[in-house]
Amino acid sequence: MTRLGILIAVPLFVVCTVACSSTKPSPAHPQTQHAVPAQKIIPETPVSEKKLDRSLLIAVLDAGLGRFLQGVQTKPFFSRGRFAGFQIVSIYPEDKRFSDIDPKVGDVVLRISGKRIERPEQALAVWESLRVASELRVAFLRDQKVQEVRYPIEN
Repeated sequence: MTRLGILIAVPLFVVCTVACSSTKPSPAHPQTQHAVPAQKIIPETPVSEKKLDRSLLIAVLDAGLGRFLQGVQTKPFFSRGRFAGFQIVSIYPEDKRFSDIDPKVGDVVLRISGKRIERPEQALAVWESLRVASELRVAFLRDQKVQEVRYPIEN
């Protein structure tokens, strides 16, 4: 995969894997309760920006959700007894190109482009909305702080 392909693949794998990958808790790590900060889902740290080229994005979208379901594992994350998001367990562990991306293994994806993703049909709706979107935003929890990465989509 080219460097531009990786730049597109990273945010897109988040869209589909958050809702569509395995969500079974591992036996060694039962679903634990954690507190998500009570404030609105607004990042506490500056938003980083990485640009996506729309023509390359469309090519990746056309390849379909299934392509991104390989090599990524998530599990449900609960806060105060309620579903809060999906914690990333692994991201293509043998592929070093995925070791320096946000969100990272251990982070909890809270929202994608402002929307909660709890079911596959929600992931599909976000996936399809990217065809005409001006940006992709991923809000996630890291070390009890909400952060956000922003991917402007350019023509």
